Order: sequence, then structure tokens, then C-alpha cells
Amino acid sequence: MSDWREKIRQELERISEIVERKFPEWRGRGDPGQDDLVRVGLGAILADFYSGIERIFEHILAKLGEETPSGGDWHRKLLEQVAQPLGNRPAIISSELRDILGGLSGVSSCVSPHLHGDWP
Repeated sequence: MSDWREKIRQELERISEIVERKFPEWRGRGDPGQDDLVRVGLGAILADFYSGIERIFEHILAKLGEETPSGGDWHRKLLEQVAQPLGNRPAIISSELRDILGGLSGVSSCVSPHLHGDWP
């Protein structure tokens, strides 16, 4: 599967599945403010959604021949990179979308360790 368009199409299908089926299913299970399982389930769904968006950005940057960021703050750097024009490339996302996704990145980083058993 070396075609970058196919990789992005598959990520979009996964994201659509999250938005159209998984989120409503978990949201209908109860009040996340009252039910820890619902809260963790919704958090996991948001983390999956955000991770899919990051993978799309990574595919786009790879196709353009750009390095993807690394290090402890690579999530923030990735959003900054795709929100800024570079050479002849326009910004891939707006600064407004960067800010919205930055908030989801925080949810994703809070939820992911808990999904792997690293509860405080």
C-alpha cells in the first residue's frame, strides 16, 4: 500500500467510523460526568480520532518530502508544521483548526497512558 492517497482514504474511513458509529454508541451509554467507564471510552474514541488526523498529516508530509517532527512535543510541532506555509507549499490547515486540534491533542495524551494501564 504505497499509494499515499489510499493511506489517507483508509484513515478517513476509520475517522468516519469513529464519528458515525463509535462516538454515538459510547455517548448513549450514560453520562461521562457520572460514569468512569463512559468517560474512559469517550476519551479513547477522541484519542483514536486525533491519532487518525495525525496519521493523515504524516502521510501528507511524507508525500511532500518533509520530515515529521520528533521528540517529546512532536504532537505540537506537527500541528505547527502543517499550519505554516513552507517554501511553495501553503499551510495545510488553518491556525484556527490548529488550535482546535491542539485541544484534542491534550485529551489524547491524557487518555493514552490510562488505556495502557498507567493509572495514577
